[in-house]
Amino acid sequence: MKENIRLFKNWYKLIKPNKNVWFFQLVTCIIPIVCTFCEAAFAAKVTTSLASGDFNHALFCLSLVFILVLLRYLSWDLNYRNFTKLMTEPYLRLQESFYKKIINAKESNFKITSKEKIINIFHSDTYDAIDFSDTICSQIRYLVYIIMTLFYVGTINIFLCLVVLLVLVVNSFIIEKLNKLLGESQAKRKDKRDDELESFTKVINSRGFVKDLNLEDKLKEEYQNANKEYLKKLDDYNVKLSYIDNYFKIFYKFTIYAISIVMIFLLKDDVISLTIYLVLVSYITDTITNSTELFSILKELKLISVCVNRINLILNFEEKEVLSFGSISKDDIKGEIDFHNVSCKANKEYSLGKLDDININILKGDIVLFRSSNKNTLKTIFYLLRRIIKPNKGTILIDKLNIMSFTKNTHNTNINYISSYPEFFKGTIKSNLKVINKNKKEINSVLKQINMYDKIMLEFPKKLNTNIDDLSERNKYFIALARTLLTKSEIIIFNDIPKYLREEDIILMKEIMIKLKKKNTIIILEEDNEFKDIVTKEYIIKDGKIESK
Repeated sequence: MKENIRLFKNWYKLIKPNKNVWFFQLVTCIIPIVCTFCEAAFAAKVTTSLASGDFNHALFCLSLVFILVLLRYLSWDLNYRNFTKLMTEPYLRLQESFYKKIINAKESNFKITSKEKIINIFHSDTYDAIDFSDTICSQIRYLVYIIMTLFYVGTINIFLCLVVLLVLVVNSFIIEKLNKLLGESQAKRKDKRDDELESFTKVINSRGFVKDLNLEDKLKEEYQNANKEYLKKLDDYNVKLSYIDNYFKIFYKFTIYAISIVMIFLLKDDVISLTIYLVLVSYITDTITNSTELFSILKELKLISVCVNRINLILNFEEKEVLSFGSISKDDIKGEIDFHNVSCKANKEYSLGKLDDININILKGDIVLFRSSNKNTLKTIFYLLRRIIKPNKGTILIDKLNIMSFTKNTHNTNINYISSYPEFFKGTIKSNLKVINKNKKEINSVLKQINMYDKIMLEFPKKLNTNIDDLSERNKYFIALARTLLTKSEIIIFNDIPKYLREEDIILMKEIMIKLKKKNTIIILEEDNEFKDIVTKEYIIKDGKIESK
C-alpha cells in the first residue's frame, strides 16, 4: 500500500489536475453509478407491484426508472464534455515544460536519450499520464457502488455482507500481486518499443549508403532482432494481462457461483424473498465485478508510474548554462564592436579554444576576417558574439555598451549569423523565409540581392513552394543567407564559409558582402584567406594570441 501511495504522489506532483474540473468529473461519474443502483431497486419494485396487482405503484416506479436512465445519460454527456477541460491545463503545462527542456538541454542528453524515445514519451506517455485523472474518477464510481451494495446487503443479512466483504479483500490482495507483475512487464515492453523505433530510424537514415557498403543483411538482421525483442516483451505483457482478464475472472465467477448457492439456501429457508434474491444476485454479481474494475486502478497506477518515470526523464534533462540578459533595449544599433582585454579559457564541453588578452576595434561598415588554423579558436569568437559564453576576463562592447547588458530581443535582432550547414524547418523555401519576414516584396528583394530570385523562378518548377529538403547544399546555403538578411541585423557573422561553394559562388559572396558593408558590419570566421582581397581588417589568431594584418 505504501508503494501505491508513493506512486500516486509522484503522479499527482507531475500532473497537478485542476481540482475544480477534476471534482466535476468525479461527480459526473458517481451520479450514473448511483442511478444504475437505484434503477435495479425500482425495477424490482415494478415486478413486485405488478405481481400484487398494484398497477399505479408499478407505473410510478417505472417512471422513476426512466427518469434515472435519463439522468444517467445526461451525466455521462457532461462527463464527456468535461474530459477535454480536465486534460487541457496539465497537457499544455507539460508540453511547455518539454519545449523549454528540449530547447535548453545540453547535447549530452540526446546521446543518452534517443529522439525516437523522446517522441514516444511526448506522444503516448504524456497522454496516458494525464488521462489517469479521468481513470481515477471512473474507478471511484465502482467504490461508491460497492459501498451502497454492502450497506443494502447488510440490512438484509449481515452474514452474507461479511462473506462479500471477505471476497473483496481477497480480490484486492490477488490483484495487487498481478498488477505488480504487469507494471514491470509494461516498463520492459516500452523500452523495447523505443529500441524498435530507433532501429527503424537507422534504416531510414542509412538507406542511401548501406547497399554500397554491403551492410544490407547486417542492418536487416539488427532491425528484425529489434522487432523480435519487442514481440517477446509484448507476449510477456499479454500473458500477465491474461492472468487478470481471464484466470482471475474465473476465480471471481466461481465466487459468485458459491455465493449464489448460499442465497438459494436462504431463499429455501424463507430468510429472503424471490424478489430480494433476484436483486441480491444482481447487486452482488455487479459488486464483485466492479471490485475487479476498482482494483484495476492499481494496475493502471503501475502502468502510469512507468509513463511518469519516462516523462521525468525529459523534465530532468541537464540544461545548458544560459547567460542572463540585460535591460538595454535599442533599435538603433550601428554595429561597432570592441574587444577590451578579452580572455577565454579552452572549454572541452563546447570544444572551444583559448583567447589571451584580445584588444580590437571594429567599426560599422568594416568587413573583418578572423583567421586561424584552429577551428576551436574561431568558434570561441563566434560563441562570444552570440553570448553563448562570456569572457573569463575583459568585456565585449557593441556601440560602446557591454554586450551582456542588452535585452535578448535587442541582441538577437542586431547580431545574426549564417553557418556552413544551416538548419531549416520542414517545408518550403517560402515558409522558411516567411518565418522571419512575411512581406512578399522584401523576400523577393533579398532573393534578388543574392542572385537567387531568377534561379528559383526559372529553374525550380515549384518556385518558392519548392521543398527545402529538395535543394542542393549550395542552394540551401544561399536560402539561409536570404533568411539572415531578412532579420535586418546590423552585425552579420559568416561562420566558416563552406567548402562546397564553387569559385563563382565565392565571387558572388564577395559582391554581396561589399554591398552589405554600406549598412552592416561583416564578420568572417574562416581558416583560409579567400576573402582577403575585400576585407578592411584581418586578424590572425595563433595560440590564443591575435595579430593584425
